[in-house]
Amino acid sequence: MQKKWTKLWLSYDRKRENGNFPFWQTIGITGFDEKNRIVENALEELVEGARGMLDVIPEIVPDEEPECGIVITRDESLGPESYRLGRREMKIYLQAADERGLLYGVFHLLRRVAMEEAPVFEEITYKPDNPLRMYNHWDNMDGSIERGYSGNSFFFEKNDIIIDERTTDYARLMA
Repeated sequence: MQKKWTKLWLSYDRKRENGNFPFWQTIGITGFDEKNRIVENALEELVEGARGMLDVIPEIVPDEEPECGIVITRDESLGPESYRLGRREMKIYLQAADERGLLYGVFHLLRRVAMEEAPVFEEITYKPDNPLRMYNHWDNMDGSIERGYSGNSFFFEKNDIIIDERTTDYARLMA
């Protein structure tokens, strides 16, 4: 099978598990609305990453802390977009202040597996310096680009946001 170039580091190719396998069997989540689109995307990325890199499909258990696995909880004291990762015995804890912090924490966990790192790490906390992260491409809602040298926007057209495979891949890569 040919590798899809748009996936870049998020291709989730098979990796050496380096002790990660037991942690990815079960994911417990409390304090977050699983129907929230950011939380939904974060959980989809976790499942897709585990399936591709570790050949396991984790069970997601809402409002429960598994005996072994990844435990996701909300901790608003961390501040906007922040998250904390830690490990105690056979649990990896991901605490996030909000949905965006949860998403950033999920990508941190996935990056560790992608780099074939063992799940042994000390508690770490990430707090962004800037509360809003964005890229300015100079795109206008009508599809024109203020400083465009290569055509029209692929984000906007006729005052609507374009959501397709291209913009979805781009959003994942930027996350």
